[in-house]
Amino acid sequence: MTSGAIGATPAAQAGASLRAFVDAAFDAVPGVGHITTEGRHHIWDVGGTTWSFSTRSPHFSRLIRRGFGPGMRPATQPPRPDSFRVFCLDSHRDGMRVCPPSFNDARQLSPRSPQGLERVQPDPVRRVWLGRGIRVGHQLRENILTIVDLDRRQALTQVPDAATVPSPEQAAPMRNLIHWLMASRGRSLIHGAVIGTARGGVLLAGRGGSGKSSTALAGLAAGMHFAGDDYVLIDASDAPRAFGVYATAKVERTDVPLYSRLEAEFHHTTGPAGEKAVLFLNGDPPGFQAGLRLRAIVLPRISASPMRVQPCRALCVVSGWGGGRRRW
Repeated sequence: MTSGAIGATPAAQAGASLRAFVDAAFDAVPGVGHITTEGRHHIWDVGGTTWSFSTRSPHFSRLIRRGFGPGMRPATQPPRPDSFRVFCLDSHRDGMRVCPPSFNDARQLSPRSPQGLERVQPDPVRRVWLGRGIRVGHQLRENILTIVDLDRRQALTQVPDAATVPSPEQAAPMRNLIHWLMASRGRSLIHGAVIGTARGGVLLAGRGGSGKSSTALAGLAAGMHFAGDDYVLIDASDAPRAFGVYATAKVERTDVPLYSRLEAEFHHTTGPAGEKAVLFLNGDPPGFQAGLRLRAIVLPRISASPMRVQPCRALCVVSGWGGGRRRW
């Protein structure tokens, strides 16, 4: 174990439990037991759920505020007992690092093929450990560690350097953490965009490049309600609603001038040529926090013919939304 690292040696971990690993990680993080005067603390409210975020890193604080947008506000008092507490570590600036587990029972998650099938290869992008009330994930390429303790309503996320996280993480920080915590409340973080009016919204679904972002941002520029571009939170109760999570949008670099009417900060990505640029929405779009009643699912498709809308047969959605089927 290197200096500043938290976690047992591989030999010791082999005989330890996942619960012991999680407890040791939280015990070693400053500020877990209480809100200290040192650091930055934020409150985030979405869909009736309250989260508190704590970090000692100004760069992590900026990452949080830009990614989550208007839903994030400075904390002026200790979090409520029923809120989720999230502790954000910046290893470079905090001078400490939680080592990922070395247990051999992790799920190896690899990139998906264009057909949506899991590719079997010896180079996984993420390792996941699941236990009773415990979720641990390690994004190997970005070296981002996520620890969720559902029983104690707390989580920890760690990045190597919050000032240099990759562009996709800036656009949608802590996706694994939010997915796991919200799933415990019967909600789903899904890939899609939501746009609409005060009467309700539509979920824009489909694979990347199908026009979801372009459609959602065009509607936002025209004054429509907006609840997200790339990831949205779905509450699939008897009256399904969608809530905004990230106040960001990802667009093709060459298309950035098309969105000059939006009040947004442009992040000029320095990643691969095919990587999209990120727009940080500085305003408070209508429908973002309050949510939109979902009325339909729309599947946009780019074609050479003039734009037209045509109905399709009722779509039966099978997912984790409430544990069953839902007909639209």
